[in-house]
Amino acid sequence: MTAHPTVSVIVAAYNAEKTIQCCLDSILAQSYKSFELIVVDDHSSDQTAAITQRNTTSDSRIRYFKNENGKGASSARNMGLDKAVGTYVLFLDADDWMLSTAIDELLMAARRADDDLTIAAHVQYRGKDAQRLNNFGRGTETSYEGQGIVDCLFEYLDRPYKNVMLVHCWGKLFKREIINKHGIRFEESLSQLEDLNFVFSYIRHIRKITFLPAGLYFHRIENDGRSMSTKTGMDDRTPEKFSLALSALETCLNTLWPENQDEVQRRVGAATASLLLLAILRLCRAYARNPSWDTYQRVRSIASSPIFHAQLRYLTPRRDEAVLLYAACRTKIPALVFAAGMLRIYYLRIRAKSSTASANDVATPKQMVEPGSKYLTVADN
Repeated sequence: MTAHPTVSVIVAAYNAEKTIQCCLDSILAQSYKSFELIVVDDHSSDQTAAITQRNTTSDSRIRYFKNENGKGASSARNMGLDKAVGTYVLFLDADDWMLSTAIDELLMAARRADDDLTIAAHVQYRGKDAQRLNNFGRGTETSYEGQGIVDCLFEYLDRPYKNVMLVHCWGKLFKREIINKHGIRFEESLSQLEDLNFVFSYIRHIRKITFLPAGLYFHRIENDGRSMSTKTGMDDRTPEKFSLALSALETCLNTLWPENQDEVQRRVGAATASLLLLAILRLCRAYARNPSWDTYQRVRSIASSPIFHAQLRYLTPRRDEAVLLYAACRTKIPALVFAAGMLRIYYLRIRAKSSTASANDVATPKQMVEPGSKYLTVADN
């Protein structure tokens, strides 16, 4: 291990034998060399441990730890934080990878801007023919302080399913000193939105954020139902857990904008309700793919939750959103909520087919991106 690494890269891995080598290679190939790579294996049952340990013999910067009993990503990341010694912390998912210049560019921006959080745009990767740069509508390097940070938080609350620049823990450079000083850790009772809770707990204590529009991080999105986004709502007590996750954002805004706590409560409530509507839709999509009584019961559980209805009163959906589902939820009749959710899913399928047919006449980029290669950025529409 480097004696005093500048950056601690933390990878939480679970049954990642198909992707972990690509992930490790992208870090070991970094142009910036002063880092430690901490891999926390969340009790995998495949070859994740063997693959990682083979790499430790050839590069002393890799440190391998095993999280016993499969406690989840939050626990694995917390173990990584406990082991980290770098000045900065960078999280990487085991099925993702980064450009070889990523750490260098993030560090240069952090030092140039003298900030506390540096964020890179990311490339959503569904294979060579389906790549999209998500730069959150920002084409230039931008820094935020004071009211600028509050505005970024409100931007997220406006459309929490879309304006996700601040949400994910990966692709961001954190200062370990701030994390440790304020005892910031991942909430281990959460298996969804846990990184949202962590990031907003961190933002509460910082002075400045810098965003880089370059796609330095590649986020793999699986289409086989394994990705976390397809599992939203599958936990027990989803409304309670979503409220817990977003409580960090409410506390953050009340700290940064203390004179407007009623407005903060309204906006956080609306965002919570919006995310729970999305959870219902994803459960309905899962049901359409594979009908099951358990999935139906989870829709009913959210639809009948007092927490959900307490937050729903703050929400006014836009015309392009699931207005029918919203209206069904206001009736508090779970069967009607399920029916409206399924209608929305079938409508979205028809619209997607229509969009695909229209897109056949549109040229697509010819360049193919391999892991670790330079990405030709495509504007975010």
